[in-house]
Amino acid sequence: FLEKMQLLYNKKAAENNVFVIGSVGFDSIPAEIGLEYTRQQFKEGELSNVESFIETKVGPEGAVINTGTFESAVYGVAYRNELGSLRKALYPDPMPELDYRLPKRSFLFFNDDLKKWCLPFLGSDKSVVYRTIRDGLNTQRLKKPIEFIPYTCCSSLLSAMGIILFGLVFFFLSSFSWGRSFLLKYPHIVSLGFFKKGGPTKKQIESTSFSMTFVGYGYTEDVTDRTGQKPNKTIVIKLMGPEPGYVTTPICMVQSAVTLLKESSNMFHKGGVLTPGAAFSGTNLMERLQKHNITLMTISPDNSQDKKAD
Repeated sequence: FLEKMQLLYNKKAAENNVFVIGSVGFDSIPAEIGLEYTRQQFKEGELSNVESFIETKVGPEGAVINTGTFESAVYGVAYRNELGSLRKALYPDPMPELDYRLPKRSFLFFNDDLKKWCLPFLGSDKSVVYRTIRDGLNTQRLKKPIEFIPYTCCSSLLSAMGIILFGLVFFFLSSFSWGRSFLLKYPHIVSLGFFKKGGPTKKQIESTSFSMTFVGYGYTEDVTDRTGQKPNKTIVIKLMGPEPGYVTTPICMVQSAVTLLKESSNMFHKGGVLTPGAAFSGTNLMERLQKHNITLMTISPDNSQDKKAD
């Protein structure tokens, strides 16, 4: 949907100085802000690759997600085959080649630093961030592309296996009309109570929070061509916030709107169908979020002696 809107209406919106900014909630705004903060804190040198690890912490009341998210996921999987042609129409030219790609991890792996089992994060973050990177390259605000790979952390191996099993069933059923009907009719049963109409209780919201760890890899010096050369510099950033859906998302949406109203003169673009990172480049959105319970901190400084890319 996000990319289709950009393809259909970006030119017209830009011509009329109209902003259409999608995905201004959790978890795209944290992903965009976290990546930008990582880039800023990298300072001297060049950031080339970033991995993100998202972790949700729940209290004794447990966690529940509203069925709206579930329904969006059902339709997202159902129409996944349209993405290839859509992206080709949106971006006819391929992304410039990366100087270095991080080694591909196993689908399920244990992160020794976080002490968590991790899986690929299948949300829209990756595509949103890459659209921002595309915009940065097209407008020459970025010299080179940055590889971004998001993961989600699981509380245990058993939890990770459960997510994989649910994902396989969900993916299979979402591929057929009868399966989608079943999923949409019984989300509470299919997800064993994790997705529920009405969403979480107040106590569940109050006891839930999230964190995103960004591991940035790059080089101590900015060099024009270093194809194949492994990064020699690492930085670790942590972003933390309150409950994702009912607290962090409103914070992100409201502060995005305030930024648009108060800082439009600072924005690079004067209109268009844009990602948050492309739209709010050059503004104080990051600082506004930090004043409203979103925390950003450097865990490991940008030091060439830190952990290298594998």
